[in-house]
Amino acid sequence: MAAQVAAPAHTAQDALPGGSPTTQRPADDADDALIASIQPGPYDPLEPVNRGFFALNRGIDYVLVDPVTSAYEFVVPMEGRRAVRRVFRNLSSAKTLANDILQLKLRDALVTTARFAINSTLGFGGLFDPAANFGLERHEADFGETLAQVGVGAGPYLVLPVLGPTTFRDSIGNAIDGFLQPQFWLLGPGSRLLLDSGDGLSLRDEHHEDLKHLRESSVDYYAALRSAYLLDREGEIRERLEKAEPAPPPATPPQVALPSADPPAASVVPDADAGSGADTRAAAPAAFGAQASALAKPGP
Repeated sequence: MAAQVAAPAHTAQDALPGGSPTTQRPADDADDALIASIQPGPYDPLEPVNRGFFALNRGIDYVLVDPVTSAYEFVVPMEGRRAVRRVFRNLSSAKTLANDILQLKLRDALVTTARFAINSTLGFGGLFDPAANFGLERHEADFGETLAQVGVGAGPYLVLPVLGPTTFRDSIGNAIDGFLQPQFWLLGPGSRLLLDSGDGLSLRDEHHEDLKHLRESSVDYYAALRSAYLLDREGEIRERLEKAEPAPPPATPPQVALPSADPPAASVVPDADAGSGADTRAAAPAAFGAQASALAKPGP
């Protein structure tokens, strides 16, 4: 303890004879210790085990998943892959709807229900997304977010065989969400591993280039993927939790045109095509209120 307390006292003056007091600065090791105390790393107490599963998953990717994904991209054109992606996202509406209700986001629940009804009929089972043309934007919700909303912490970082990176809280959430997926009941529990959160090859195809770039540009691919996953997941949950139900717009009070304080000059003849100054001042608050309502666009 004494050595730790005395560490910041070492300065550059000790290494340079005749140094001036104005050139004193903390030693590099003290700076590194201070930065480490301010910016702690990810909570990964099971890192040795996680790295073992990470190496296993990379081997599975190299031998099986990457070749199948490349073949899928070669055989199926881009528009076809996007259509398949939309089908699986439409099937995940049951999971999203359940968590919308649990999170008391009733407007999102109505949007999810309307999107599923429209895309399942007019969109031919979700191959197309006509609901977006009606202003019904897609969103996602999962049970991990629901647990976070009631104060459950993320817990340690985990790497699961085949399923990949997650946290203790999200692993529980993913298991609950799996029971809400229609493909679980239609294809059985094995579909969870094959489809990986609902859209398997489609999901892999969507992020294939991003993962490849991250792998090639990072010195420690495990640490880089861990940081990317945790930061993205934290931002996703924070955005979801901070999203509030839109409040109804306030009623606009009737505007009363007040007479002008200055009496009109007798020599001025009013123009029949131009509005009076009183009318312009009365309309200004209403116009400003309309602009404010347009800017206060509620979230999807």
